[in-house]
Amino acid sequence: MAGGGVNAAGRASGSGASRGTAGSGGGRGAASAHRAATGRGRTHLPVHDGEAPAPADGVDEAATATTLDGPLLPVFDSQQPLLHRLLGEGDDLHHALLLAGLPGIGKGAFARALAQGLLCEQLPKPPAPVQACGTCPACRWFASGHHPDFRLLELATSESRSSRAKEGAQTTKAWDISIDQVRDLEHFITTTSARGHARVVIIDPAETLSTPAANALLKMLEEPGEHTWFLLVSHLPAQLPPTVRSRCRSVAVPQPVQDEAMRWLQAVTGLPAADAAQLLAWSGMAPLHARDLADPAHLTVYRTLLSSLSALPDTGLDTVADKATTVPAATWYYLLLRWISDLLRAHAGAAPRFFPESASRLASLAQRSSLVRLAEVSAALQRQAGLVRHPLNPRLFMESALTAYLEAFVRRQTPGRAHPR
Repeated sequence: MAGGGVNAAGRASGSGASRGTAGSGGGRGAASAHRAATGRGRTHLPVHDGEAPAPADGVDEAATATTLDGPLLPVFDSQQPLLHRLLGEGDDLHHALLLAGLPGIGKGAFARALAQGLLCEQLPKPPAPVQACGTCPACRWFASGHHPDFRLLELATSESRSSRAKEGAQTTKAWDISIDQVRDLEHFITTTSARGHARVVIIDPAETLSTPAANALLKMLEEPGEHTWFLLVSHLPAQLPPTVRSRCRSVAVPQPVQDEAMRWLQAVTGLPAADAAQLLAWSGMAPLHARDLADPAHLTVYRTLLSSLSALPDTGLDTVADKATTVPAATWYYLLLRWISDLLRAHAGAAPRFFPESASRLASLAQRSSLVRLAEVSAALQRQAGLVRHPLNPRLFMESALTAYLEAFVRRQTPGRAHPR
């Protein structure tokens, strides 16, 4: 599974971060870790990455779960120095860490590796690399998904009440991590740890904490108890209440470097270099999102949306809207943001970052659009990131965003008529 710079879980002589994902015993530990991913919607012991993309784009951070036969979510070499440094702080490590970074770069897997290191009962001391040993009883418990001193708070799965879901017996993710899930932690953090060593709570994605849940968590962050650590994972840390952020130490999880991401993506998908490079560009150099884009069904949808978006403003808004309403809001939202970003680069004479194959079209559109207005639209869209998870009216949200984008284009004056305002 491992390709290039990624330390796949279970490598015999790799970093402890990789063992921190899979526990001991290579493939056996990896399989155990993935069995834990099936117990979703609880406050205890399911282990998932929290970095999965929405179909075709990879933005819904709470949606990924790989199968036992699928690729392990990686801890990249680029992130391992940070992992070793945090674990090397020992008891001096701040009790609450806000692990922030771009979506799709492996923050959830990094948090799990850190959690296993904190729970490891035979953690090496510096100058040796500080990493989970992968062989002690605590590491084996963690790999099996049943460590008694570990808890995961994530979005719960509940039966959808929509008529479509009822007919198809589908399930949906809750919008928020509820106050009941947080309250379930009270007994856990106030009693003696089962193994007498440490306790770790991962909250992923932390920005989905409801307001009552965040308030309930606040007291726990203020009085965490001895050898208790909270790891909050988020790609939208600004959406957390200031009171929660102020109790945490912010830690920026680094993005994998391009060569490392390329090697890993090719290893897990079998794509040729040119195709892998295109998917990485579309995903903003987020390898986990690029991996999901490699799914043929997702790729077809994404290409269709990209083609429709690039045709604006020469085609009608409804053409794009009809296609966009068939996918999660996250798919078209981040596609539009990245398209506008490349359009702004075209205004500055820079090469596209996300869509290099559309350079000529972007250059043409730059001549017809307002730089100031495009910047305003981009800023407004970014402020609305919280609506992506659960827009009250998905169609209205999408049409509003596309209308704002179209208003950035200069309209040609008809002879004898004033320019419309």
